[in-house]
Amino acid sequence: RSQNQANKGVPINNTSDYKGVSWRKGKVVETRIRYKGSRLYLGRLEHAQDAALDYDVASRHLYGAFAGCNLPEQLMTVSICEMTLAHLARRREE
Repeated sequence: RSQNQANKGVPINNTSDYKGVSWRKGKVVETRIRYKGSRLYLGRLEHAQDAALDYDVASRHLYGAFAGCNLPEQLMTVSICEMTLAHLARRREE
């Protein structure tokens, strides 16, 4: 079942055109991902594409080959990968 969830597309009520990314007040986008029945908060960023990359890093880390990503892998920067993986590690310690 988690494989199906990872490969789902963007919901029809999505406000950002990216999976896991939603616009919030103050012109900021918020990133969340579903994993093992919970929604994990990944953070807030100013640009939707950066938030989509943040989601993609988390998706690849959590779902591996079954990751449902927004953008091609070559757009990921080292800093986005490090930031997202560090955040996920902190969440797992809680």
